[in-house]
Amino acid sequence: MVSDKELIERWKKKRDYMAYKQLKDRHKRMVYYTVNRYAAASVPRSALEAEGWKLFDDAVNNYKPNAGAKFSTYLNYQLRKLDRYTKKYQNIARIPEALSSKIGDYDRASQTIMKNKGRQPTHSEMSNALNMPVKQVKQLHKSRRGDLYEGKFEHADIELNIEKGNWLLRELRDELNPQERQVYDHLIGHKKQKITNKKKLAAKLNMSPGRISQITRSIAVKIKPHLNKRL
Repeated sequence: MVSDKELIERWKKKRDYMAYKQLKDRHKRMVYYTVNRYAAASVPRSALEAEGWKLFDDAVNNYKPNAGAKFSTYLNYQLRKLDRYTKKYQNIARIPEALSSKIGDYDRASQTIMKNKGRQPTHSEMSNALNMPVKQVKQLHKSRRGDLYEGKFEHADIELNIEKGNWLLRELRDELNPQERQVYDHLIGHKKQKITNKKKLAAKLNMSPGRISQITRSIAVKIKPHLNKRL
């Protein structure tokens, strides 16, 4: 059987994707085992898995065979970072279950008011239209805006031209690690060519589309708490 060391060398030197996939298949049980340990947290499982595979990717690219440790040992050490990640993002606000059934009514009322008045509705106008307390309208507004941004990052073609919101997106880049910023800057066109198609972005950055998806999900999770607080 080909050793982990040989597979990693093939990936690093030749960008042999089959070697990378074999390595991934070989260690997926460890990744999912670690993810399952935090499945009860309020962080979405898709985000936990994305972070787990990002840590796996980091382990593959940073592993040094001459350091003396087996790759599985090194990977296990890297996956421990999922604990810190979970603790940092487990308080992401979600739409309360009691309000979730109102999302459709909220969206329709918002679109109607925008069409009639040519502007975004105020909380008071939405409250009157929905016969709902202003406090609940604000909860829905914050959650819907957060979900909007997160969805834009996770979809195959990412469009970020959201009314007057890009200043906040640029400000939040400080929350990201260097590789996430590299992807993020292209997505929002921050001092780089704006590329919102994941396949094109993957080719531009010499990454796999799957890796781009992992990074964009990670970005979405990181910026959402700030959006919920400030929008």
